Amino acid sequence: MRLIAVAEGIDLSEKPDTQTQVMSTLFCQLAQIERELCSKRTKEGLQKARAKGKKLGRPKGSLGKSKLNGKEKQTQKFLALGVSKASIAKITGVDRCTLHRFIKSRGLV
Repeated sequence: MRLIAVAEGIDLSEKPDTQTQVMSTLFCQLAQIERELCSKRTKEGLQKARAKGKKLGRPKGSLGKSKLNGKEKQTQKFLALGVSKASIAKITGVDRCTLHRFIKSRGLV
């Protein structure tokens, strides 16, 4: 890879001269400092928001659509009878993972 900044007179070729090495090292160091400052400002802002009682993070979503909507009572009945979740999934025509998510999100256990 080769980078040439014509206006600044920087040529990062395979064997750059000493001046170019110093400049590139300086730019890398400045970029690192800026990243650290940005991270510090972000953490301070989050800390202040928490101190003010702001609830951070992604808001909890509502219960999404499911192939099992309307079958809560049926699923609860099967669970009460001791029917395995794999069998309930087959009966209702959904994947076991879908059934597990449905049971967990609706609090059917």
